[in-house]
Amino acid sequence: KHVVFSSVAACDKEFAPGYLQSKKTIEDHLKESGLSWTILRPVAFLEIWARLHPPSKGSVAGLLRGDMKQHWVSLEDVGAVAATVLLDPAKY
Repeated sequence: KHVVFSSVAACDKEFAPGYLQSKKTIEDHLKESGLSWTILRPVAFLEIWARLHPPSKGSVAGLLRGDMKQHWVSLEDVGAVAATVLLDPAKY
C-alpha cells in the first residue's frame, strides 16, 4: 500500500496561516507512520480562479494586480501526478 497525500505549497513556512500549517502536521504524521508515501504540494488551483473570475474578451481580471506573480496548477495535472505515483510507487 502507498499513500499519496495532497498537501499544499509553503505549508512549512512560518508565515503560513494555521489552515495551511495543519497540512504540514499531517505530513509529519505520515512521515512517522511507517507507511510508504508521496506528498504532493500543489500551488493555487487554476479552476478555482477561473470559476471566481471567468475570462472575458481574452483576459482575466480579479484579485491580483497585473505586476503580481502567482503560481497555478490544474486539478487535472495534480490528479495525473497522483495516478502516476500510484501506478509505480516504488519509483517515487
